[in-house]
Amino acid sequence: MNESDKRDISVAAAMLDAGRPADALARIAPVLASSPDDVELLLLAARASTALTKSAEAIDFAERAIALDPKRAHALRILAYANMSANRLADARAAARGALELEPDSYASHLTRARMDALGREPSLQGLHSARTAVELGPDEPEGHLALAAILAMDDDTVGAQEHYRIALRLDPQNEVAKSNLAAERYNRRDRAGAAGAFADALASDPQSTVALFNLRISLGPTLRTLWLLLLITTAVGLLGSLIGVGSHIEGIGGKLPWILGAASVAALAGLVIGFALLRRAIGRRFSRIAGGVLRADPWLGPILLGQAVGFVVGAAGIFVPADLRIWTYVAAIVILGVAKAFESERSRALARERSTLR
Repeated sequence: MNESDKRDISVAAAMLDAGRPADALARIAPVLASSPDDVELLLLAARASTALTKSAEAIDFAERAIALDPKRAHALRILAYANMSANRLADARAAARGALELEPDSYASHLTRARMDALGREPSLQGLHSARTAVELGPDEPEGHLALAAILAMDDDTVGAQEHYRIALRLDPQNEVAKSNLAAERYNRRDRAGAAGAFADALASDPQSTVALFNLRISLGPTLRTLWLLLLITTAVGLLGSLIGVGSHIEGIGGKLPWILGAASVAALAGLVIGFALLRRAIGRRFSRIAGGVLRADPWLGPILLGQAVGFVVGAAGIFVPADLRIWTYVAAIVILGVAKAFESERSRALARERSTLR
């Protein structure tokens, strides 16, 4: 291997560390073609392929490297992650166990074995033991605490899980995984506003985090439903006022119609203000940036909110239209709000199917 090839490998490794696996793989492709039996090169290709979710290629690269050097624990760890990316939990665990047999006191090998349980969401006694050992061997490494916390959470040890998520966050204050899981715990305690704010913090730490985006969208569901209910009630009050005014021949009630409708209009405005305040409180100071992120996570949310806004405007305008059209204005507003609610409910169910649990 010449100096130019070595430089390409070094540059590719830097690209991979910088989160550019496609560029890294393209950079080493010519070198790999001329040096197909270079173990380090094969492992670099396996890591890049795993990052690109090209599981079959990643497994092939890793297995070729292991065939050339069967005693390299690092290669078995890479194979474990490649198998996990292909949802082959048994094979991933077997590779991780192989790495542990070669390096029984290795932090990296114990962490890999623990993470196979955490990523596969199937805890085992061996995985729990490896997670605790990883924390003992690397007490200042957040990844060990995250793996242990995930396994404890799956074993319903919520207190222990939260303790290690907090330790991980203390070691790495920008860690999105720790923030999201601590926020999920607040969500499960029905602290919706606090959870939304915490998910917003997690999203701010990692704006590309799909998990944080979806979790934030789900946590805002109750607030959206509250907003819809406020708008529906205030619009219904306006409709009721119109019906009373039109159907009554009693001068006293008929004379109070403007007051009834005026109160309905004010109540509708108050409902909108309260709903907006709830959203602001849930999201916090980063309202504009986080709102944009939520819309990226759920593009349907924009039309849903627009439908609610249109329903409010139509309902609030009822007081200004001619009396013979007033009832139909309020009916139209309620229909619009109903349609917006139907869409919101369907999106909530779809998100629940896509993310069956907050993670």
